[in-house]
Amino acid sequence: EKVYTVHVTNSVQPLKVTLSWFDPPNEVFAARFLLHDLDLLIESPSGQVFYGNALVGSNDTPGLGTQRDEINNNEQVTIAAPVVGTWTVRVQSKRLTQALTQNFALVIIAQGSIVPAADVAPLSPALLLECHFSTGTPSTTPLVSLEITKLSKLVNTGWSATDSYSIVSKDPASEFADSGRFTNVHPFEVDKACVPAGCYTARLNVNSTSSKLGSQMSIPECGVYLSPMTPQQDFCIDPPVARLDGTTA
Repeated sequence: EKVYTVHVTNSVQPLKVTLSWFDPPNEVFAARFLLHDLDLLIESPSGQVFYGNALVGSNDTPGLGTQRDEINNNEQVTIAAPVVGTWTVRVQSKRLTQALTQNFALVIIAQGSIVPAADVAPLSPALLLECHFSTGTPSTTPLVSLEITKLSKLVNTGWSATDSYSIVSKDPASEFADSGRFTNVHPFEVDKACVPAGCYTARLNVNSTSSKLGSQMSIPECGVYLSPMTPQQDFCIDPPVARLDGTTA
């Protein structure tokens, strides 16, 4: 997160903040629109928070709440008549999958002065997220959340039920394993898995002749992309990173 402080001295001129960044190349049928997802938040002197691109209806009035834009790599907030006082501009990282940092451009227009950004905490990859359990007893070992994308042949009706994938730990060998099957009902699906940090082997097991030309399985956060031509790939996952406030990211 990076934080900028804006001291507004006149409410006649609007407060306008624009955030823009280049997102890394993505898959055509990726599970998410953005590999690197940044968020723009503006906090008023009274504590109200406005989110980038969160507009009320069809007009240009910024909306309050927690609606974050997960589609666009350009976000903007415009306050037509900002209250005189100290405003806070935050650039937060919701997800970074291809690098530890992300460059961005930020333009702030207002009547007043701007305090330079403060680095509150490093931007961390999304795959370094501790899995949170809604029920049951949490694991004593920090776990990492993965999203596994399954894509069938486009000209077919979908996967055969005999096709599958597996994720198996390398050291210690086979201590942890996760697997899943594909159906011929849904040509595009996303599975989720919680795994401990370590090195793994991902395998795509294609058994049906009807899907061999278009079978694909990927873990975008880890750079894993499997097909019948490349049915196996090794990858490693780092443990969750501790934030400055004591939580994990």
